[in-house]
Amino acid sequence: MQILKKIKLTFFLILIITTSKVMSQDFASPLDPEKMRNQKEVGILLGLGQNFMGGNFRTECDCPEFINGVKFGYSFGTLYEMDLSPIFMWGTALTFNSRDIFSEYQIIEDVLLQSVITGKPETAPIKFKHKANADFSYLSFIPYIKWNLASFMFIRLGLSGSFVINNHIKHEKELTQKTARLSSGEIVSIKLDSENGVSTIVEDGDFPQTNSFQISLDPMIGFNFALEENLFLNPVFQYSLPLSNISEKGENFKINAWRFLLELRLALNLRMN
Repeated sequence: MQILKKIKLTFFLILIITTSKVMSQDFASPLDPEKMRNQKEVGILLGLGQNFMGGNFRTECDCPEFINGVKFGYSFGTLYEMDLSPIFMWGTALTFNSRDIFSEYQIIEDVLLQSVITGKPETAPIKFKHKANADFSYLSFIPYIKWNLASFMFIRLGLSGSFVINNHIKHEKELTQKTARLSSGEIVSIKLDSENGVSTIVEDGDFPQTNSFQISLDPMIGFNFALEENLFLNPVFQYSLPLSNISEKGENFKINAWRFLLELRLALNLRMN
């Protein structure tokens, strides 16, 4: 149990720095919490999952829109909870969220080529791949209501307000074929006017027309495991349903996300039974 005592001591040090106001009202130590009418808890969380887009977006070039983007995402942060009743609690979480998106499509474009034999120009259909890495980071504040369905299971409903602290787009165009056949039957080599001759950067900079404040609805379901009387481990599934567009450079461009969260919570006060 030495590890658990060290974890609890770490929470105590964090608490001194971040929740001095709470501690000024509660004289019990987190290492030996007082049993009171209202239970109070602080915790940390880490989540992994997936981001996926709704709608579509465009970059600054005159290109088709990007759709069906997905990418790995993660979240981490802190939380605080307090009883409203033995069954209901209110809480807040402050989290950092990665909401990156990757999307790609293939397209055939008519490209002007020149015959080596005749020296005459001729257009030919050439296959290209367009790839977009859209990187977004959120700092989110999530007030929520928690319903303890049982001692081991709960559901939460939160309304998230997020500030976009990073927004970046990298649009790359890639040649997917190395040769083309002209009408005369001649086969010519193809290269792009770039350093590697295969791909070129179309755009690399801030994502256009980003909405810096985001709102989402965040339902969650979780399970409660007591490691000690006042130390709890909670696996939680969270789904984020965006209520606002991340950018107006497209149609209904939103970033949905799901996360498997792992929360470690310490009770400052324990609920009286």
